[in-house]
Amino acid sequence: MRLKLFFPVLLGLVLTIGMAAVAFSQDAEQKDPPSEVDFKRPEGAAATKFVGVKFNHELHMAEDCMLCHHTWDGASAVKSCSAKGCHDDMKNRELANSYFRAFHDKHSKRSCVGCHTEMNDEAKKKGEEQMKISPCSNNMCHAKS
Repeated sequence: MRLKLFFPVLLGLVLTIGMAAVAFSQDAEQKDPPSEVDFKRPEGAAATKFVGVKFNHELHMAEDCMLCHHTWDGASAVKSCSAKGCHDDMKNRELANSYFRAFHDKHSKRSCVGCHTEMNDEAKKKGEEQMKISPCSNNMCHAKS
């Protein structure tokens, strides 16, 4: 009788420990996002005279993460915008996969400029203050210290 119970109990214990190990390893991969991100121009991107962007991630936490991180599966580590197969074209600013367009496409809510342009349009309709998104030389993105 004891032997008949031993194997099912042992199997249940092994399965429980195995599932717990998988669950804990997945939780370990999911880290809290950084509160601020310093965007560094990837190798091969055109040099500009503008100050680099310090992105305040905390101010954007109300947005759906998948809006910007549109290739993320929700579980693994978030890849760089310039990762192979995403916004990896450093030369042609007009292509959908251009690094420049990832942030500056006025017609895409996925890009910084597109989203903030839409927000400014709404603020203007309500008579509210708009965000300073142009000129690029000293706006809220490329702010001079």
